[in-house]
Amino acid sequence: METIRTLSCRLVVPPPATARIDATLDAFAQACTYVADWGNEHKKHRQYDLHKGCYRDMREQFGLSANLSVRAIARVAPRLANPKTRHSQFKPTSIDYDARIFKLDVQNEVVSLRLLDGRCILALRLGEFQRQGLQGQQPTSATLKKGHKNRYYLDVQVKEEAPEPPSDADIDAALGVDLGLRQIATDSAGHQFQGQDLADYREHRADVRAALQAKADTGSKQTRKACRRALKRLSGRERRHQKQINHTISKHLVAYAKEHGLAIVFEVLKGIRDRCRFRKGQRRRLDSWAFYQLQQFVEYKARRAGVRVVSVDPRYTSQTCADCLHVGVRRQDDFSCNDCGQRSHADFNAARNIARWGLAVIRGEYSLLSCVLPSGGRVGG
Repeated sequence: METIRTLSCRLVVPPPATARIDATLDAFAQACTYVADWGNEHKKHRQYDLHKGCYRDMREQFGLSANLSVRAIARVAPRLANPKTRHSQFKPTSIDYDARIFKLDVQNEVVSLRLLDGRCILALRLGEFQRQGLQGQQPTSATLKKGHKNRYYLDVQVKEEAPEPPSDADIDAALGVDLGLRQIATDSAGHQFQGQDLADYREHRADVRAALQAKADTGSKQTRKACRRALKRLSGRERRHQKQINHTISKHLVAYAKEHGLAIVFEVLKGIRDRCRFRKGQRRRLDSWAFYQLQQFVEYKARRAGVRVVSVDPRYTSQTCADCLHVGVRRQDDFSCNDCGQRSHADFNAARNIARWGLAVIRGEYSLLSCVLPSGGRVGG
């Protein structure tokens, strides 16, 4: 099975090239905004219609090359097709490239990129990880990005062969994953990834942000400007900290599932913020938690490892006893069943149910998707 892998490579950008890159970033973002406005005005979202309607004017107005113009239109089209992103703004932070407008020389560790005023050859600062990933590759697409502290990166997409995931008939066990705030993730094998350290880190950052915001509201113009810069830095640090934690958790889950021949099962995340009720202090943590990011990382790593990932309806996974399928009692971190006497950590019990639900979906055994109510009835399949 062929998969796409992205390798982030640091660019060595001398001062003269910085202005050239920034000018191209600005022009590309403005061109994307122009295409998006045209598409919304004319109610068009197909790439063909966008190209036909504004390609020529866009080239004249923003000075992009033919292929950069095509890349801008290709970026806008899927956003216009999605009602949630139809009116989003484009920032001068990245440019899409294809094989006609960038050329990577792995041996000499340089790349040639098309900018507004012509080609620009830049050195790459590669680590051993990037060198191994790019060895023998002929990448056909990449994204130039302007990142933290005005550093520039080239995210190169390469194709690689990954093992085929097992067929449904060959899957006989699953690893359920329950997501939460106190424990970021708990799996059905009993592994827990504690969230308290991350929660404390976030609370501290929130207090610092509140203090800076209060200072900005009452300070001079210079103070407000300094506070806003500090707030921006803090926001970036928290996102990077959270991203690193999600990478660590996803790496462990996929490695364990691959080693033991398991499928990975998540709860469907849609509506998780609506169905979970928390105190005021916990709501802030819930809003800032990247549930979706963690699941994306797992799915990406699982594809490369040949591990199957499925999502299931989370209803009753927290209340159902994983041993006897009767409805039990959950009190914060504790779960107890009055029918069979089972007692365990509530998240571990939920993860076991998620694993059971996922295995039933994979096998098509929907009769297992039910729980026994105290009245003796059943809910589910």
